[in-house]
Amino acid sequence: MRPRFFFCIIFIIVFLPNIFGQINLIGSSQINTVCDGVGCNYNGPSILINEVMLKPGVYDGSIYGDGPGFSPNTNSGEWIELYNPNQCQSVDISCYYLGNNSKEAGIDYPGGFVIPPGTIIPPRGFLVVRGSNAPAVPSYLLGSAPGQTKEIVVNNISQICIGGGDRLWFPNVGGWFAFYNNLGVPQDAISWADLSAVNTAANPCVPSYTSCPFAGILPSYSSIPAANKTYIASNVTLTGLSFQRIPDGASWVTNNPASPTYGTCNATCIPAPVITCTGTASVIAAGGSPPYTYHWNDGQLQSTSTAVGLCDGIYCVTVNDAASNSSTTCVTVTNYQPTISASGNDEHCNLHDGSATVTHSVGSGNYLYNWNTAPPQSSQSISGLSSGTYIVTFTDNTCVAIDTVVIGVIGGPQITINNINPDTCNLGIGSINATVNGGVLPYTFQWNTVPIQNTLNISNVHSGTYTLTVTDGNNCSVLTTVTIPNIPGPQLLFSTEDEHCNFGNGSATVVASGGSGIYTYTWSTSPPEYSNQILNLHAGNYTVTVDDGVCETSQSVFVHNITDVTALFSFTPSVLNILDNNTAYFFDGSIGATNWQWSFGDGVSSSDQNNTHTYQNVGNYLVTLIITDSRGCTDTIQKEITVNDIDAVYFPSSFTPNNDGLNDTFGPVGYNIEMGDFAMYIYNRWGEEVYKTKDFTRRWNGTLQNSGKNKDIISGVYVYTAVITEKVFGRTREYKGTITLIK
Repeated sequence: MRPRFFFCIIFIIVFLPNIFGQINLIGSSQINTVCDGVGCNYNGPSILINEVMLKPGVYDGSIYGDGPGFSPNTNSGEWIELYNPNQCQSVDISCYYLGNNSKEAGIDYPGGFVIPPGTIIPPRGFLVVRGSNAPAVPSYLLGSAPGQTKEIVVNNISQICIGGGDRLWFPNVGGWFAFYNNLGVPQDAISWADLSAVNTAANPCVPSYTSCPFAGILPSYSSIPAANKTYIASNVTLTGLSFQRIPDGASWVTNNPASPTYGTCNATCIPAPVITCTGTASVIAAGGSPPYTYHWNDGQLQSTSTAVGLCDGIYCVTVNDAASNSSTTCVTVTNYQPTISASGNDEHCNLHDGSATVTHSVGSGNYLYNWNTAPPQSSQSISGLSSGTYIVTFTDNTCVAIDTVVIGVIGGPQITINNINPDTCNLGIGSINATVNGGVLPYTFQWNTVPIQNTLNISNVHSGTYTLTVTDGNNCSVLTTVTIPNIPGPQLLFSTEDEHCNFGNGSATVVASGGSGIYTYTWSTSPPEYSNQILNLHAGNYTVTVDDGVCETSQSVFVHNITDVTALFSFTPSVLNILDNNTAYFFDGSIGATNWQWSFGDGVSSSDQNNTHTYQNVGNYLVTLIITDSRGCTDTIQKEITVNDIDAVYFPSSFTPNNDGLNDTFGPVGYNIEMGDFAMYIYNRWGEEVYKTKDFTRRWNGTLQNSGKNKDIISGVYVYTAVITEKVFGRTREYKGTITLIK
């Protein structure tokens, strides 16, 4: 389908009396349908020297004239190419100058050439200025269209000056050449090889060309700003090769001559500008003396009755006729402005079901929609909207229109709770009464009871929190939460007195509060008791039921039996000796005692808490402690204490180890001994140890460390020393003496 646009055509009529050859103009325009399009605009350098042939293969020596010593018409093969880097506009270089200063036989000769009037280089186009013997530019390259070439042959002496010399030339040994505008301002310049062979401070000459009256002086190479001149080669030795900017209008490729391109692109051609704007401006001329010429002030300086590729703006055209009459008019090109209208459907009760759509004028068909939703939506119609203001940006081939739509809310039903009847004693007799208004009929109801109830009002429910959900005909739901309280029965607070020592003296008391306040009591005793207090209880669990006339409350309480008296005692020493250590010390460690009764097992007793008692006879005695606490609870503990007889230890003065079974070994002999630690050492007459032991029962057999035989026994007198520590009392005794060994 072809895009359709509504074009706004603006007519501007300039009414001028068609007298004295005046021109009447009617201007019109068509809109630009690519609103962010690109027109043709250029901002860069003007005409540049782009390529030069310094040493052609044939006819070298000049661009004009014959050098000294040359045969006639054997020079004039050199050439220079200018380039217009402006992509949009042709450039008129009428009366521009080319000039230099070169040496002949040590004399400075200025040179110059003036570009004839009417020389216009097209956009991205070339001008070849050549000697008469240089190759002609191929005809297919010539023309005035963008990228084409113009050609000038340097053969009109009125456009040339050689300052008294013979030729205008590019000296191979070294030189310079410059390009000036019609006011003598340097535009570009080049130099090469040995600059000491040329006077860079000398000026070019100015041709006396009546069509280009310039009375000034063209600047020397030295005075040209550095930004406007380039040293392109350190020597010129190769023939038939040119020096070039690559690509056209870019930097010079120095010291690297290449095959000449001569009137066409160096390497890659600069592409034509891409013009995307679509606006047009037209003018209709009448009167005057046709034919007419047109000069628009757009970026391309278009010269037809209709200028194309225009972005939005004001464009003026000057129309000239054959009689040099002129008239000017201006037209305005505007951007295409789409027309749009956004509308929507309201959201229902916060369900996010609002929607919106946009309608718009018919344009290119290349439409974009952008809504300020989160996330953004990009279709003509959108949905799932909450209430709010939404902005849609509509783009038709980069032309933009914006509109807004407000999405409201259609409310749902509203719930009113009229009455709440509490539950009593958790009997499940609570109820709720409600009404519903608003929204759209019919309504549906749902309570979160167990089981679910689907009526507006509910009854026979226990205390708790309940939620009612009401849904109307638009599927809008609203809910409310209601709490049914409970009027409780009596609240019970207990106190108890525990039983002590199984005496049946416990008690329990209950204090009721809440409810109706008129209470009756029933205890689980046998038989039942009916007051708030029960006495003379043994340990156990007791349940009371309190009735206030509406509700009953039952709770249990436990009565403990307390027996917190414990008999404990200790005594020291643990074993007594009847001779010198027969007194024991008894210490009470009982818990909860207030009375003590001691029996020491020998017929003696005491009521003191702690006691000292002396035993008169050897034997084992059972000590008994009976304690009593403040409530009469008792506990008993018994422990045995031992009273030992006297003990004695002695060492014989001799022994006879002859294996007759009588007095064959030596060692301690004791009575009533409780041996703890023991050590015995025996030495001969020279002080040498012959036997040692720490075992009370290991006796000496007369040999060295009991390791020899009877034949090894040596009769004589030996010295012994022994240390004995009692096991019970911890006393240490030391014994020393001599022993006679008789074999």
